[in-house]
Amino acid sequence: MEVIAANATAQALWDVDLAREFLGPLDRNLLSVASNPRFADRVANWDEAVGTIVWMFKAFHREQEQLENPSPYFAAALEHFMKGDPKYVGKLFDLWQAAPEGTVARIRWAYPIVWEEPGYGRMRFRCLVSSLSEVDGMSVNDWIPADAASWSVLERIKSDRAGAAEPQRETAADAAGGS
Repeated sequence: MEVIAANATAQALWDVDLAREFLGPLDRNLLSVASNPRFADRVANWDEAVGTIVWMFKAFHREQEQLENPSPYFAAALEHFMKGDPKYVGKLFDLWQAAPEGTVARIRWAYPIVWEEPGYGRMRFRCLVSSLSEVDGMSVNDWIPADAASWSVLERIKSDRAGAAEPQRETAADAAGGS
């Protein structure tokens, strides 16, 4: 459940450059970033979204996780999560208790994200997760805007942040000391 790569639109939305940021172990794990205010504070439906991630760990059909005796990977993800904002840390245990018991097959599943971007407004996404390799735990997460308003806001963010990321080019007049 780690982000390996993200397209330019996703990186613009998240206001992140994955070539330069979040390069350490578990820095890109979905559970790890769920307590990072940079991302968590923008997820308006945090309980619902993180509750789905928790459920995936708890009910994984190959190896169900347990808080009391976690696998090494899950233990490391939990440790990373615990270093985040305390307002999110306490909620994790409530979400774990509320998550359904049992296993589920996960070839394809979905979860909603409501993203609140300061200065732009709210966007709704339907995140579709498709398995690439169950053995390797690889899947694709497609954040699909759920309505026309979300598409419009996303396009504005992408445009604004793409322009801000471009290096300033010196014009001939600038080089000559003129304007």
